[in-house]
Amino acid sequence: MRNLLLVAWAILAISQYLPEFMNSYALMLLFVASLAYAWREGGWQRPNTPWWYALLASGFWVIAGGWYAPANERYSQLLGLQVVLLVLPALLLLPKRLPGNFKQKVWWAFYGAALLASLYVTSIGIYRTLAEGRLYAYFASHYLYYTELAERLMHPAYFSALVAVALMGGGYLREKGSFNSRWYWLAQGWLLLFLLLLSARMVLIALLISGVLLALYLGWKRGNKRLVWAALLGAPLFALAVFWILPERLQSRFTELSQLEYDIHAPEERLFNGLTIRLAEWEGVFSALEGHWWLGHGTGAGQIALREAYQKIGFQVGLERDFNAHNQYLETWLHNGLIGLLLLLAVFALAFRTAWHQQNWLALWFVVFVMLCLLSESMLMRHRGMLLLAVYLPLMLREDTELLER
Repeated sequence: MRNLLLVAWAILAISQYLPEFMNSYALMLLFVASLAYAWREGGWQRPNTPWWYALLASGFWVIAGGWYAPANERYSQLLGLQVVLLVLPALLLLPKRLPGNFKQKVWWAFYGAALLASLYVTSIGIYRTLAEGRLYAYFASHYLYYTELAERLMHPAYFSALVAVALMGGGYLREKGSFNSRWYWLAQGWLLLFLLLLSARMVLIALLISGVLLALYLGWKRGNKRLVWAALLGAPLFALAVFWILPERLQSRFTELSQLEYDIHAPEERLFNGLTIRLAEWEGVFSALEGHWWLGHGTGAGQIALREAYQKIGFQVGLERDFNAHNQYLETWLHNGLIGLLLLLAVFALAFRTAWHQQNWLALWFVVFVMLCLLSESMLMRHRGMLLLAVYLPLMLREDTELLER
């Protein structure tokens, strides 16, 4: 039964990079395996973590939002995602005990899957380069790997987020002494380089900011002044050096963020940059929220209201492309009102507090990283984004002392 549980987690790790329906089957297998393991190996426990109850409350509020939402095609999809949000954290919270070194084995599965996915995507680029006789990345996509190659597996922002979390997991494995030093630096260096090639800006920025804050926290807790100075000076200098050696096309992904002026009536998407198009979307969100601040428009109905707002303010590009809010906090506010937003923020606040009390640096890093990523993506509106809260968060917050075999 223990092997079945570990195999189920390994299948889940691989299925993250496969079509979503396969990931759904993997989640179902994991759910069954986890319940069977708890039944055979010592029973269940009542979750005593406040963040999980906040997550439960948030999910029920989303479901309740369906009562006052007009009938539309998106409600059932969002409802299904929120049910996943409610159920999956119990996979790691309910069993009283788990196999020895369980957490490390699961992290090895996630880490290995990220390495395989990154190498697969890169091999496609190499093959196309050889087939076409010129550098594939430069003519297939303006942003190198950002669109063409990453989307062979999934949306690049989610791909980047999963790879970034794998980087965090690599640090955890290294600290536990299960990652050889030589291979550790090689693998971590490759994943970091791959993130640069994917060039998902917000993921890179979130990883840098959260990493610096983590280094300051660890330096303070351990009395390590070198780590504090490395965070304050070394990390920014390293980021600038990496930026300086990047190709001009990759640099433009970041330098364009300084251009804040935009014409919301512009007829083509190319007349916006990554930031200004989000500013236009957020202008539409606040227009759609008028008169719906507390309850929102109801689960799934927010997108319809947003389209109407785009038409009202003249944001033709957003209307034609049916853009969402590209900000999970605003997205939650739009669908489930200020109450839903406060419940979501409570999940993160309580998870952060739990991680702080545990002195769990991995979970602290993860919570801050995800909160920053949600500023530019509505990640919880997609299946893979939901895994961040439903799978990774409980995995990180389950204390190591609870994982020992008795």
